[in-house]
Amino acid sequence: MKCHGGCDYDRVKAAIEALGLDPWPRGNSNREYRIIKIYDYFDQGGKPVFQVCRLEPKSFRQRRPDGKGGWIWKMDGVPRVPYRLPEVLQAEEVAVVEGEKDADALSTLGVIATCNPGGAGKWRTEFREFFRGKKVVILPDNDEPGRAHAQNVALNLHGVAAVVKLVELPGLPDKGDVSDWIKAGGTKEQLLLLAEKAPEWKAPETPKFLTPQAAASQAKAAPAIRFVSGKELEALNFPEPVWIIPGLITEGYVLLAGRPKLGKSWLGLCLAVAVATGGCALGKGELRVVQGEVLYLALEDRLRRIKNRLGKILCGSPFPENLLIAESWQRLDKGGLDDLKEFFKAHDGCRLVVIDTLAKVRPPRAKNRDPYEWDMAVGGALQSLANQFRVSILVVHHTRKAEADDPLDSVSGTTGITGAADAVMILKRGRGQADGTLTLAGRDIEEQELALKFHPQEGAWELLGDAAEYAKSKERQEIIKILRENGPKTPKEIADLLEKKQSNIKVLLWKMVKDGEVKSVDGVYEVI
Repeated sequence: MKCHGGCDYDRVKAAIEALGLDPWPRGNSNREYRIIKIYDYFDQGGKPVFQVCRLEPKSFRQRRPDGKGGWIWKMDGVPRVPYRLPEVLQAEEVAVVEGEKDADALSTLGVIATCNPGGAGKWRTEFREFFRGKKVVILPDNDEPGRAHAQNVALNLHGVAAVVKLVELPGLPDKGDVSDWIKAGGTKEQLLLLAEKAPEWKAPETPKFLTPQAAASQAKAAPAIRFVSGKELEALNFPEPVWIIPGLITEGYVLLAGRPKLGKSWLGLCLAVAVATGGCALGKGELRVVQGEVLYLALEDRLRRIKNRLGKILCGSPFPENLLIAESWQRLDKGGLDDLKEFFKAHDGCRLVVIDTLAKVRPPRAKNRDPYEWDMAVGGALQSLANQFRVSILVVHHTRKAEADDPLDSVSGTTGITGAADAVMILKRGRGQADGTLTLAGRDIEEQELALKFHPQEGAWELLGDAAEYAKSKERQEIIKILRENGPKTPKEIADLLEKKQSNIKVLLWKMVKDGEVKSVDGVYEVI
């Protein structure tokens, strides 16, 4: 974006948004996108946290407040919540639909309804607590994605909501939804009658890689429900999470995802070496770890390659004796899960297991099994094992080819894969580039994006710091280097040399002048 009248970037962007236009349209840059509907999402206290915007030509984008009256069209670090959350929290009975339009349509009938942002397949595991003790009726769209989504929501709310029912509305056209049903004459009274007659949703059978004997044994050993009062909870003291890598990896099931050939295996091996040697992870003294035994399952490599990689990482130091490596392992349903359990029993000093990759141990899904349910079951089995033996199981996995606004949505597979994990790490790096980013999110981990650098000669990943701060620092260093080597330059000349937008460079130069790094004389900048 550029104003030939001299207006600064922020003013131009604000003017475009005031017209209801997206300043960063997707696809064809010559196509104009127009906002035709805005859906506001609020947190528990009624504070707006983000918006879903319906655009024309038809598409959806999400944006968050920038704190200055404008909007940021990125959702990094924004907590997701269900639509119309304050109303949901006050209600005893709630309908769950696929989109905001449907929730609003039901609201006109006097029915409290909600949905998740992003549509079918984007329900998040953490939403379940908002529905605790409520009666929930799920109304799927009349297509396969809609029905699969409804099953995923039901599975997530089962055991938390007081009642879960799934109602398929009669007379819907193909791909029809509750809005179509209401337009065709559907009433609140008819909907309530359908919900009353519908049976309660039943959870699917035990995952098939558990034998019937094991499932029966688990059911028999299940303790009776114990209720804890708020006062009792206040008096309880819980141990702090056990950090395998300080601030990065806790005990539990951890997923490390990224595109092929970007260095995921190198990163997993570097972390394994740090734990096995009691050294410093990612080249940082503050990330010194407690030494422990490590099991590394190199299921896509051979021992010759692992030896070469360890030689680079250790730079001539002896290979650690308590780093145990296997180049084959049975699938989880073929004894692999039991083998892990026996390993932990025999090696009580084990702190970390690295499985490279998930595809090598994951059981194949039967055709009649729901994909989300199956992914949750497989991840849940690993999570349960990790929690039982107080270790971290780090599993390497792949991301999709397509980019996603939410980093978790880039992980290959259903949301059950990330939903079952205690923490998720997403590695990104441009092909052939040294710098990368590691996005972290989890139950005990603060959501953050870190900047990393890969050193191919040493086979080592180095932590550079917060990704946003590092990017700013790197750009400033590039500008200072240009001015020192080439003398005073205009913003356009600097932008041309860096192959970046002049408007962005002007904003950064203004900040650098304010911070005393450069000075401007008649629009020409030089190093102080």
